[in-house]
Amino acid sequence: MGLDPSISAFAAASGATDLTPLNNLAKYLRSQSLISSARCFPFKSAQNAGSGSTVYGWGDLTANNCTLVNSPTWGADGIDFDNALSQRWVLGDCLGGGTITAFSRVHISSLAAVNSVGLFAQYAGPSDRSVGIGPAASGKYELRRSSDGGTVQLETFESNSLSVTTDDACITAQWVNGGGRFLWIDNLSQGLTLTGGFTQTSRFNTSVDVGGMVFLRGVQKAVLVIDGVSITDAQREAITDLINAL
Repeated sequence: MGLDPSISAFAAASGATDLTPLNNLAKYLRSQSLISSARCFPFKSAQNAGSGSTVYGWGDLTANNCTLVNSPTWGADGIDFDNALSQRWVLGDCLGGGTITAFSRVHISSLAAVNSVGLFAQYAGPSDRSVGIGPAASGKYELRRSSDGGTVQLETFESNSLSVTTDDACITAQWVNGGGRFLWIDNLSQGLTLTGGFTQTSRFNTSVDVGGMVFLRGVQKAVLVIDGVSITDAQREAITDLINAL
């Protein structure tokens, strides 16, 4: 199987050697006309640089790569963020104000702060808050969205079941422009209940960095973000399966 052009360029930049699973995902995104709206960051050492502070990405949403803060450890199964108070990854702003779907394949082992939206977030207070997802103190996932950048026009939704476990899973959050918000663990839909503020239908288009593994301890395995387009359930499920096959 020939390499998708995005994977060829990614391999040249990163030195990654385990390319077949990435190529399968890239070819699917291209077949669905989604690759121009997507950026994927593999965190397994053989699927990226394997050392240093740069996590290279592929996909045409942006040319930005992730930067590792305070030296989390590269490994065969992903990058181990073992100091939840200081380690994280950050990505320069590449998001607009439209629908966003964020896939995060992760093994969370513990939390350093309660009610943290730090699994995937573009969320910096008090006036640059857009969206974020992370574990709450209850052991459930919490999704937040602000339409004004602050706390006045802010919604907080919590999953209805205990969801934060030590299992390796693909956590997918979606905020629909002009609509609601959704959460899946692998391909299992999670019910959500409004626990703070009131329902929003748009998100603040801030220019602050996107971040992940903030105040969390665990192994990040892959991140994929699709911005500005709505994807179907069939597409989301296929992408989730391909991410879990990385």
